[in-house]
Amino acid sequence: MPKPKPSSSEEADALIRQASENYFYHEYGKAAENYQKAIVLYEGHQDLTRAAKTYESLGDLYKTAQKPEEAEKHYILAADYHQRIENYPGQARAMKELGDLHVSLNHLDLAGEWYRKALLIFKNREPHLVLALVQEALGQLNWEIKKVPEAVQYFTQARDTFAIVKNPMGFDHMNNVLNRLNNEPNLHSHALRNFEAEERRAE
Repeated sequence: MPKPKPSSSEEADALIRQASENYFYHEYGKAAENYQKAIVLYEGHQDLTRAAKTYESLGDLYKTAQKPEEAEKHYILAADYHQRIENYPGQARAMKELGDLHVSLNHLDLAGEWYRKALLIFKNREPHLVLALVQEALGQLNWEIKKVPEAVQYFTQARDTFAIVKNPMGFDHMNNVLNRLNNEPNLHSHALRNFEAEERRAE
């Protein structure tokens, strides 16, 4: 008996696996092509959740490939799709990725705009891990631009949100960052980033 033809959903999943493999081997053009093919299949199947996640993956790919304009375009598409399916943590996560992208380009004003948009998504909504990560990112950004009280405020909010969503590693990390800042109030932003990186590696 001939094998049954794979469904469009199975075909899309296979394309995602192939794209991930291409990505791993730095075959960015092939990876992007396979991600795009998968999106067409997901959209045809009305699986907007997976389409949105795949747009995020494309944003990550283009960021890694140092194509920031393409990365920005696909993160925005991801945020729009998440909004359509009322997945507000996904929408905020994509906006945070936009903020991170602009930090990497040293566009700190734009980064702040995207982080604050992500923060607004959670207004009058339940706390979520993504909210804690956005608050942490705003803490880092404000420290970078020498707004120390605001940085401490956001780091404190992030710590409290990590506690509410029961993420002990995030809570401990923020506690350590706040203790370090209290002990060394003139800590340089580069030193803070290095300290945070060391903390993350130790988790």
